[in-house]
Amino acid sequence: MRYVVLFLLLSSLPVVGQQFTTSIQPQKMEVGGVFTLLLEVESDENWGLAKDLPRYLLRPNPEKESPDTIDLEFVEEFGDSVLLIQGKKYYQILAKAMCFDTGLFLYAPSPIIRATDTFRFDAQVCRVDFIQGTEAGPIKDIEEIFAEIPDEPFSFMNFLKSYWGWFLGVALAALLAVIFWRRKKKEEVQSVNSESLKEVILSQFDDLCRKRLWEKESLEAHFVPVVHILRNYLGKEFGYQLQHKTTFEILFLLEREGLKAWDKQELSIFLEVSDLIKFAQSQMAAGGVEVINLRIRKFLIEFEK
Repeated sequence: MRYVVLFLLLSSLPVVGQQFTTSIQPQKMEVGGVFTLLLEVESDENWGLAKDLPRYLLRPNPEKESPDTIDLEFVEEFGDSVLLIQGKKYYQILAKAMCFDTGLFLYAPSPIIRATDTFRFDAQVCRVDFIQGTEAGPIKDIEEIFAEIPDEPFSFMNFLKSYWGWFLGVALAALLAVIFWRRKKKEEVQSVNSESLKEVILSQFDDLCRKRLWEKESLEAHFVPVVHILRNYLGKEFGYQLQHKTTFEILFLLEREGLKAWDKQELSIFLEVSDLIKFAQSQMAAGGVEVINLRIRKFLIEFEK
């Protein structure tokens, strides 16, 4: 405690230079609570002293010759400002911090000397405690009450009786899924057997071109399904799911699988044109659409894996 008295006595002695008033609000707080440090002096000049101020509190320790230093956790770093208050200008240094130790602490910056100027600061005392009520009584063990549940042998029949509805629902859903899957696979096999994959894709592409959606609706209405057809065809040829891949991913995967240079060049043009129309709202003359359509059809006809 003698260090607190010493600092307070030093702060009350007459000094030469700028004397700052120091305040801590609140002066009594809980561990982890936020408090404000304010140092101010009447002046219209900003000296920029914030970076020189200590970032710790002092705690007197009777067992040591010097007090402990307790580091602060700053919520707002020290900042300099000049404010006009009731017609007078004040140079202020303000910070907000937290302390995670308990005890009686002192904030007493040492004098700062610059050239011919000396800046001195008052010392301030604050107290940090645990949350109110936590020290009122001893810590008690939590009393837990356990109820013993008698062991009952597992019976599959009882379990089945309790949950037969769930079993029946799951079985029916599985049966319907199998029937639907088998029917779909059968239709796909019949479709592939009647026509080759290339013939099916060309038929889909020709049907789409005959609709001339780029004239009736928009370029996007035509090119989005065109790219869907391309992705579907190449995905089945190479064994990949390409519908949700980017242009870069598609070209990378197919090139790794042996896609020829000319095919890659043509496919890159088709995909990039579609991306520009879909995402950048790019425009193209009707003649340009016809040219692209012819090149895509040629690509589909001549493509060989």
